[in-house]
Amino acid sequence: MAYRNIGNSAIDRPAMDNSGWTYLDLNVLAQIRGILKSIEVYVAIAVSGLKVKIFRDDGTNYVFIGETAAIALAVGLQTIPVWIPVEKGDLIGWFHSAGALDWTDTGGIAKYYTASGDVTITTLKTAWSNTTVITSVEGKIFTRVAPL
Repeated sequence: MAYRNIGNSAIDRPAMDNSGWTYLDLNVLAQIRGILKSIEVYVAIAVSGLKVKIFRDDGTNYVFIGETAAIALAVGLQTIPVWIPVEKGDLIGWFHSAGALDWTDTGGIAKYYTASGDVTITTLKTAWSNTTVITSVEGKIFTRVAPL
């Protein structure tokens, strides 16, 4: 099996996000079709209600594909086992009701839903606002590789 990442490296960064919003990372999209089998996050302030999400860009909308169950995580690097099918080009996102994840305030491309809350439906792309953060949410997508 081979794997590719989706999202940015889950490392300690100098700033943090705000709880109660749904975010999308546009820096590193899914490069392959496969199964998202693990997610790493770097937690700045212990989080609760964390859901990692997958969205698909259809040109007009961000189509909600799926999410993890809501969990709580302690501070530091955390790994979450998951099983979510993804397609090439899918986006990773997240929501948490309390606490904070690490990020860098500049140098990246991300979106947040303009109305606070947990997005679990397909939404118009115009309903999302731009931000320049680099996040600390990273998934590992596995795919079978044909033998040589």
